[in-house]
Amino acid sequence: MTEQSRLDAARSKQADGGGEWFRSPLALVAGLILFLGVLALIVLGLTSGDDTAKSPVGAATAPEGAVQAVEAPAIAFGGAGIPEVGAVTLVGDPLAPVDSGDGDTDAAVGTLVPEITALSLATGSPITLAPGRARVIGFFAHWCPHCQAELPEITEWLSETPLPPNTEFIAVSTAVDEGRGNYPPSAWFNEVGFNSPVLIDNASATLLNGMGFSGFPSFVAIDASGVVVARAGGNIGAEGVSALFDNFASAASN
Repeated sequence: MTEQSRLDAARSKQADGGGEWFRSPLALVAGLILFLGVLALIVLGLTSGDDTAKSPVGAATAPEGAVQAVEAPAIAFGGAGIPEVGAVTLVGDPLAPVDSGDGDTDAAVGTLVPEITALSLATGSPITLAPGRARVIGFFAHWCPHCQAELPEITEWLSETPLPPNTEFIAVSTAVDEGRGNYPPSAWFNEVGFNSPVLIDNASATLLNGMGFSGFPSFVAIDASGVVVARAGGNIGAEGVSALFDNFASAASN
């Protein structure tokens, strides 16, 4: 039987429904090539896609366009070579005592504050508080129970509240006494987590007295031109400090 006769016989057999399907060598090769092609497409589909790293399942991802919050570096106070009491300079007349008014007005409001130069409790370097920026200055003694209650509340408020533009809060460590509790003050400011500048008063409390205070905690608000806009004494809390900063907005609108 010739090759053509065998092919015809096989086709006849398939048409009758009996026997096996005829597969020529060429058909087998073509089928194998087709199978390999499909397999390659499947593998390519499984491994293709974005070539950036995938986040693990359950990992938190930032929304598109979101900006990661960056915390301000913490200020560390004290350390080698940084004193707890230091030299200070006041240029100008000291403010009138806080209790020298008529009870309804503060004699210091509207007057020019003396220019302060004192050492930083963080670096030991001198800092001069010149006009050009509005600021609230708070005076704290490490051993004073009222100050120990006030400083943590103000620290928390400062960490959560953006201050108005071109303003700042500055603390002064005053009335330092090595023989009294909660010494040294640098460790106290660190423990509380205070994260604003701290200046060091001298042994005579010249900064405290120069602002017209004799007790603590005490606060003075000074506008960008160096003029006193408000003073306060005692535990005024976060609400009181916020009100002192509000004075800057009120003064600007007048």
